[in-house]
Amino acid sequence: MARRAWADKVIETYQCGPCRGKVHVEEVAKLLTNQHARAVRIIKKRKRAAYFDKHSMNADQFDAYIAALDDVYSDITKGRA
Repeated sequence: MARRAWADKVIETYQCGPCRGKVHVEEVAKLLTNQHARAVRIIKKRKRAAYFDKHSMNADQFDAYIAALDDVYSDITKGRA
């Protein structure tokens, strides 16, 4: 599923209760915050897993993989307080 289609699906499945068809900014912001936290957890999990499985890669591959994970992590956490 494409990124945009995924986001549309999340909003479509959002149930606001008695006020059908209206989008509440606070609730949608909460959904986005939860997905951002999930992305951060996934990056951290993959980095931890790489350290336990580094014998399956040579040193250059391992360093490149960790550097890529660090880049993604820094990009998604940029601007956070």
